[in-house]
Amino acid sequence: MVNYVNLYELVQLHKDEKLSEKYVRYLANFTDEKMYHHHEITAINNLLSFIKLDSSYYDDFLYSYSLPQLSKEFDLMCITDRYVLNIELKSINTGDKIYRQLKQNAYFLKMLNKKILEYCYVDEDKMVYKYSNGELIEASFEEIQMFLSLNKEHIQIDLDHIYDVGSVLISPLKDPLRFIEDNYILTENQESTKRNILCELSGNNHYVAVTGNAGTGKTLLLYDLAKELALTSKVLIISCGDVWNEHKILAKLVKNLEIEAIKNINYDTMEMPDYILVDETHRIRGGELEKLEKYVGTNKLKCVFSFDERQAAKKESVKLIMDEINRLSRGNIYKLTHRIRANKDISAFINNLLDLTKRSKERMDYSNIKIIYEDSDMNADEKIKEYELKGYKYITYKYMVYDQEFDYVVMKIGDEFYYEGNKLKSYDKKNSTYSYVQLLYQGMNRVRRGLLLVVTNKEVLDHILTIIKRNK
Repeated sequence: MVNYVNLYELVQLHKDEKLSEKYVRYLANFTDEKMYHHHEITAINNLLSFIKLDSSYYDDFLYSYSLPQLSKEFDLMCITDRYVLNIELKSINTGDKIYRQLKQNAYFLKMLNKKILEYCYVDEDKMVYKYSNGELIEASFEEIQMFLSLNKEHIQIDLDHIYDVGSVLISPLKDPLRFIEDNYILTENQESTKRNILCELSGNNHYVAVTGNAGTGKTLLLYDLAKELALTSKVLIISCGDVWNEHKILAKLVKNLEIEAIKNINYDTMEMPDYILVDETHRIRGGELEKLEKYVGTNKLKCVFSFDERQAAKKESVKLIMDEINRLSRGNIYKLTHRIRANKDISAFINNLLDLTKRSKERMDYSNIKIIYEDSDMNADEKIKEYELKGYKYITYKYMVYDQEFDYVVMKIGDEFYYEGNKLKSYDKKNSTYSYVQLLYQGMNRVRRGLLLVVTNKEVLDHILTIIKRNK
């Protein structure tokens, strides 16, 4: 929830940290999970002492606004009809980190379609810096004072709506131009994982791996890593699934990057890369992994595996392959833990649907989830066709869906499903590679904005309605 405050009121108790926290939490409508940083309140108080305007000029500021789903926060922001002013607060001068942060901020602020003014106040030095024309330069308090004096009328905007997950997050395959132009952000979890992987690759290790459940951003991280490595080296991304036209477009746009399906790899004739990045490694076969390992070892290359065991087929060989990846990487397997593709409410619903005991501790908003009951498969199919015309992507149980993302997804839940205790189970076809539960999980995790389930199974419907009701 976006909550606007008056900065002068925000700092009135800066000399009493304990009471200040309670007061700031009340004014800014902090959740229980939101961290309070008293040094920021002290810094704001000191900043205002240099600007020297009366209280009315500090109305309608955002303090500590966090983008939905991302580990991205703006310390101070105010918005007018023509401008957006952003001021970051630092206790000490962190040098290049300030530059990178303001540069990153500029990407998101551009989405407001206003002229951007970005500053950073360093409390230790009592100095203010400005990000302008791609550079970080020393500025003055008078600049901020002048802006606020001439732009007293601030407006309130629902930034949660502007920065919803579908607008902020990108797929390198769905949005190749935005990806090439760096118009995206990695979460803190992705950034730290990327740094760790680059550190491993710069050392003596030839293998490193990254894992995570669907929606945690493995593909974006892998392609971002490939793009950075391709600045100075030849990079090959091996897809353990199919390669589509979007892959080919991306390979053309990024210099030194090749993308190929593993089934088409010929190690004897292909041009040797410096790095090999393997996407969807949980789909690789034992023989394919052996060939890859031999090629990497013979030519002393560096290799990164990306995988999700939860999406792997139900075969004993998969465990052997995962054990081999663990051996090759010497245990250097980094895990992405924060699901970012869909909003947190849809993610919570999916987890609760699969396991009725996994109820979120937070009160969830399930307005982006729609449940429709139909009494037959025929009627369900007709209803699904209606929603396909409205822009929903119908994901069936014919095959596992990889890489692709959709704003709106519709799936059908029929008599193949049942609950055993609190766990969702399924009656699977003989010799099937994936269970219906796996396919349902994978399909639901392709969604970014809205999920529709058309249910023909009354027993499962009963449980789903219980999930929805408990969170109203």
